[in-house]
Amino acid sequence: MNNLSIFKLEDIEVNNIKFSRPIKIKKDIVVPILYSTQPFLVQVPSLYLNNSYNGNNVIILPLIGRTEQTTIDVVNFFSELDRTIISNIKNILYGIKRENRYMMDFSNISYKSIINEIEGDDNEVYKNGLIKYKINGLGDFSSKIYDEGKNYIAVNEYENKLIKGIYIKSIIEINSLVLRDNVIHVYIKPHQLRITEERFQSINLESYSFIDSDDEDNSNEIILNTQTDYLEMDDVEDIKKCNDVIDISDVAPNNNTNMFNVNMFNVNDNNNNYGNNISYENLCCNESEMDNYRDNVSESSDGEEDGVFNLNSE
Repeated sequence: MNNLSIFKLEDIEVNNIKFSRPIKIKKDIVVPILYSTQPFLVQVPSLYLNNSYNGNNVIILPLIGRTEQTTIDVVNFFSELDRTIISNIKNILYGIKRENRYMMDFSNISYKSIINEIEGDDNEVYKNGLIKYKINGLGDFSSKIYDEGKNYIAVNEYENKLIKGIYIKSIIEINSLVLRDNVIHVYIKPHQLRITEERFQSINLESYSFIDSDDEDNSNEIILNTQTDYLEMDDVEDIKKCNDVIDISDVAPNNNTNMFNVNMFNVNDNNNNYGNNISYENLCCNESEMDNYRDNVSESSDGEEDGVFNLNSE
C-alpha cells in the first residue's frame, strides 16, 4: 500500500470519484468511496487551529488557510465534494433499495455535509464553516502527528503542541458514506497531520545603535519641575480650578474595537451535475476498525442535514 497516490486539491477531478457496492456493517450501511481505483487520499493545505486540544481526540479546524488562495481552495474542494455526493445519493439509495437486502425506511433519508456551520456564532473565524477530525490512536489504524522538523509527536504531547494559533496541514482519506438511522454521514480518516507554528521575528541590538544627530538642539530646552512646594497658595488654587473644568463624561467612547478583520470568501455555488459514476470495488476499510469508525462519524457530522431524500414517493 506504500505506492498509493496522495492528491493535492488542484489535481482532483470529481469525475474520478467512485462509489462502491454498499455493504452492511453491524447496523450501518457503508458505501466505500474511491478515487478511480484506489483509496481517496487528499492533502489538505494548512488550516488555522482556533481551539487548543483538550484531550477528547477531536480537532476542530475553521476553513481559514494561511493565504487567501488556500482558503478559497479548501472551501471550494469540500463544497464541491458535498455537491458531488449529493448528486449521486439518489442512485446509490435506489441501488440499496433494489437489492432488497436491508430492512429500512427509505421515505425520509437526510445527508449531513462535510462542512459544519455554527449557527448564531458571529466569530469571523468560523464564517466559512469548519471541519472536524477524530484522531485515532489505537487499533489497526492510528493518526500520526508531526512537527515542522518531521518529528513524531506522541499522544501525551498533544496538549502542549496542539495549541490555538498554530496551523495544521493534513492527509485525509475520504473513506465512505455511512447510512445510520436514516442519516448519511461522510467518514473521513485523518492519516497524518503536520503542525506549523507561527513565529514572530526576534531581534537583539547588541551594540549602541542610536542615530546621533543635531536634531535635538538643547539651546532652548524646557526644564520641567514637578515640585509645587514653592508655589504660593493662589497658584495652587489656580491649578485646582483648571482641573475642575475637565469633564470626561461627555467624551464619546471609541466604538471601533475591531482591531483585526479576517477576510472571508464567498464560494459561488453552481449546479453542475457530474453524472452518476458508481463502481463496485472492495471495501477500503476493514472490520476491525469499525468500532472506532462509528465514533468518528458521529464526531465529524454535527450540523443540520443538508438534503432530504424520499424514495418511497417516486
